[in-house]
Order: sequence, then C-alpha cells, then structure tokens
Amino acid sequence: MKKIIGIIMSVLLLMTGCSSSGSESVKITPSNLIEDNLEKLKPHLSDMITGCVKVDYSGKKKEIGCKYEVWENGKLTKCENIISASINDKFNGEVSVSLRDALNDNMQKSKNMIMTVAVTNGKTVASGMKSIETFDREHSYIINNINNEIKVKDDKEVAILGVTSNGQGKLESSDKIEENAKKAKWGLVVKIYFQYGLN
Repeated sequence: MKKIIGIIMSVLLLMTGCSSSGSESVKITPSNLIEDNLEKLKPHLSDMITGCVKVDYSGKKKEIGCKYEVWENGKLTKCENIISASINDKFNGEVSVSLRDALNDNMQKSKNMIMTVAVTNGKTVASGMKSIETFDREHSYIINNINNEIKVKDDKEVAILGVTSNGQGKLESSDKIEENAKKAKWGLVVKIYFQYGLN
C-alpha cells in the first residue's frame, strides 16, 4: 500500500512540475511616459504620440522584442522589428513608444514620423528609432493605448499601442488595438514579444 501511495505521490509531483514549467506568463499594465514630476515637459511634447506599459515576465525566453505593423484598408503592408534586448529569463520594467513628426526643409510636416522605442528596467536596456510613412497628417487620428492589465503566455505577441486614421471618414475606437488598425484606412500597431534569442 505504501508503495502505491508513493507512486501516486510521484506522479502528482511530476504532473505539477510539468504544468508549472508551461506557465511562463507575461503581465502587462498601463503606464505613463511622462510622470507627474515631469509635467513641465508636456508643452514641449504636445504633438507627440506616446504609449508606455509596465512588463513583468519570468520564464525561459532570453529576449524581449518590439515590432510594428502598418495596415492599410485591412491589409498588412509593412511589418518590421524595431529592437530586441537580452533579459535572461526575467524582466520587470517598461516599454515606451513615441512618434513625432519629421519636418521637411520648410519646417512643414512631412509624410513620415520618427518612432522611438525604449526598453527600460531602471536604466535603458535598449532603444531604437525608425522612420515610418504615415497617413495624411491633415486628417484626424485616434491613439489606442492599453487601458487594463493583460496576462498572456510568453508565446503571444501583445499590441501595446495603436494609431488609426480613416482619412476624412468617421473615426471609431475600441479597446482592441489590432482590430482597430485592420478596420481603418491606415493603422499602426506596436507589439512586444518574447523569444529564445539567437543560438
């Protein structure tokens, strides 16, 4: 009888070990790029689009990465990585994004915006910049940031910022960043993901 109980206990321990090894999860919560003690910077950044999230991760992945997608009339037209940073199985920090207008020689807004992404955990771990062609800047747009905590497995990409424009058409917004981009005339989605890294 003791032998059977011992076997059952061993099987239960193995099952518990297996289920916990597959439970690498990511917790993402909304944050602010400009904290209260930096409010004086807001007038200087009034035309800047920003997004920031707190990321708490513990698992087997070695890198955190950030990419962007551009959607036009429901079709994915561009998808590029921006940065990746080594995290060695865990990360507790922030990912911040900003977009600002690129000006031409006449100090007029060009078709491009400069996107900057930073990964920080008290200090900057990695940052990168991209110039992206955007919508007609005379048209209005909506910024979608996450509003609630998100918990997902580390094999999922998570949209953390969206910008959509429907030209002169009606603008609609919801909490679903990627869905909004796919429905819009022009949409930008910024995502974070985790990977094992290069061997």
